[in-house]
Amino acid sequence: MGDSWEQLFRMDEARKAPAKASSTAATISWVTRPFLLCWVRTAVVFAWVALGIGGIMLMGPTTKLMVSSVDPPSGTAAYTAMQVQSEYYPGTSVEVTILVSSKTGEPIINTSSAFLPEVSSVAEWHSVINGSVHLPVGTPLTASAMLISEQLENITLKYNCSCPGIRYLSYFAMRPLVGLLTKGYFFDADGSSMLVVADVTRCNGQMVSDGCVNTDSFCSPIVDLQTELLDWANNVLPASELGAQFTAAVISTPLINEAVNGAIEATLDLSTKTFPLALLVLGLMLLNARLLLLPCAVILLALGCSFLCVYPIAKATAVSSTATSLMLGTGLAMSIDYALFLNSR
Repeated sequence: MGDSWEQLFRMDEARKAPAKASSTAATISWVTRPFLLCWVRTAVVFAWVALGIGGIMLMGPTTKLMVSSVDPPSGTAAYTAMQVQSEYYPGTSVEVTILVSSKTGEPIINTSSAFLPEVSSVAEWHSVINGSVHLPVGTPLTASAMLISEQLENITLKYNCSCPGIRYLSYFAMRPLVGLLTKGYFFDADGSSMLVVADVTRCNGQMVSDGCVNTDSFCSPIVDLQTELLDWANNVLPASELGAQFTAAVISTPLINEAVNGAIEATLDLSTKTFPLALLVLGLMLLNARLLLLPCAVILLALGCSFLCVYPIAKATAVSSTATSLMLGTGLAMSIDYALFLNSR
């Protein structure tokens, strides 16, 4: 009898063993599954955060790689014109141009034919060509314009040591006959404004270009020249007696690029300043402060990943500098809009 009860007990235990095993496995699965899902989610979050931080760190280098102008597509009329211009004007120099204008609009020189010298013999022509004969002063402003030309020439030629071969181009710095033949290039139609050009082809033993001015150290003398000319036009000239008669403006391709980059930075600053207002509107629509963390995270990750993708492209090809502001504006707008659509559900 005792053996039969023992057999029955063993049979019952054997019958319950699979159920206990499955129950134990289910318990283990119920306990470990959330942890496994948590680790997967954590890994995904950390991967996105790493990509976002990496892209944000590349924002500065990516912006520096972008250019202010992009070559036109091949086969277009603009591309053909660019090739012709590159062939005849290779652009292996940096030109800093100063525009000097009279405040009253009076002509700086006499643009009429009466300004030509009366030459009656070959010897007199040789005197004009050699510069021993000076042309008469055309207007009351001409003498003052000559002084301005001398001041600008002194500033420019100071950099002849670090930038040998720097050329100073001015109507008043040329021989009289050459000046007469080229005055149409230096003055406007009524003669009230004149151009003065500092042309730099080589600095510190290397050829220069517009792209090297703000990036390479050997082009630093050009930066110093621009700075000194800007100081002369904005401070020195207005404070002098000549400032009562003339105004001046300095322009060059590097300065234009700098202005474009400054405008892009201003756009970025404006977008950053309007971001809190957009979050405020989003918070009023959702009425949940915690949900505002989601669009902030999405914006940072989206911008970071965008710059992470654009960086190798900018390294390999030309990318317009306007891409930065477009990426930021689009990222902010799309992130806030989709956050409103999704979170409001």
